[in-house]
Amino acid sequence: DIEEEDDGDPDKRRNKRLWSSYEMFGLSVYWFGWSALMGPLLLVVLPLFVAKFAEKSKNSVLGNTLIYGSIVAVIVAPLSGSLSDTCTHQWGRRSPFIATGIIMASVALVFMAVAGSVTQLKAAFVILSIANNISMSPYTALVPDLVPPSQRGVASSWLGV
Repeated sequence: DIEEEDDGDPDKRRNKRLWSSYEMFGLSVYWFGWSALMGPLLLVVLPLFVAKFAEKSKNSVLGNTLIYGSIVAVIVAPLSGSLSDTCTHQWGRRSPFIATGIIMASVALVFMAVAGSVTQLKAAFVILSIANNISMSPYTALVPDLVPPSQRGVASSWLGV
């Protein structure tokens, strides 16, 4: 199937072919994997690690750790998204940010696993938050980059699965 005629809209010129459900599922796999990682990490693993290092003050330490991650997200997500909008890398606009975020996240998860103190755990979590936001803002922008306008709502809903 072909999208409606090009009337000068750059979205229509760039995205003529309609996507199948299988292709939309493929686009959402990274989001699903990241959600499957972060859910248990935030709800189970991080609280257990914090309790290991700060038994008496675990609630405040956990709260501070999550606040640091959130502050980083507020800064890094829009910056990463904006930089990826204007990127001219040979891999494309989004791929360098997604790859960088994945590599950084992998390293941060290893550092979290071997952290020997609250400070190391917080630092690893902040790096993980930076990595997440470096990759996720450009990843989310793949929907308008790749999917035709008439299917963007459906494609975006696949990211919520």
